[in-house]
Amino acid sequence: MRALLEAGANTDTATQGGSSILHQAARQGHADVVRALLEAGADKEAADQDGWHPLHSAARQGHANVVRVLLGVGVNQDVATRDGWRPAARRGHADVLREMLEAGANMDVSDRCGSSLLNQQTSNLHIYGWLRTQTCII
Repeated sequence: MRALLEAGANTDTATQGGSSILHQAARQGHADVVRALLEAGADKEAADQDGWHPLHSAARQGHANVVRVLLGVGVNQDVATRDGWRPAARRGHADVLREMLEAGANMDVSDRCGSSLLNQQTSNLHIYGWLRTQTCII
């Protein structure tokens, strides 16, 4: 990958649906590839045709290491997809949620149905228990 990037490969090449190389690396949990793409200038906020950003892809799959890399370069962690899905919201990945909250995710941002991050997580009891231990969250 580094050799391709050093040779000037286009970091924002995407599929017909708009899924970039960064989306794919994030979805598959390749933190080193994500880091290399970002260092080479890949668009950290690239959205596919459904409004999915690389952060959504990593968060949905539970790749906290990739989420950490993306948050480290300042991605918008409260951005929603076209259907209102937010990165830390629905899958019950406690480590991803922890990364998001520690980076300042807004607990009050709601999806298009009016459900906040906290509302969504109460159905994931292992996460709800952790949330209860956090200052000023519940």
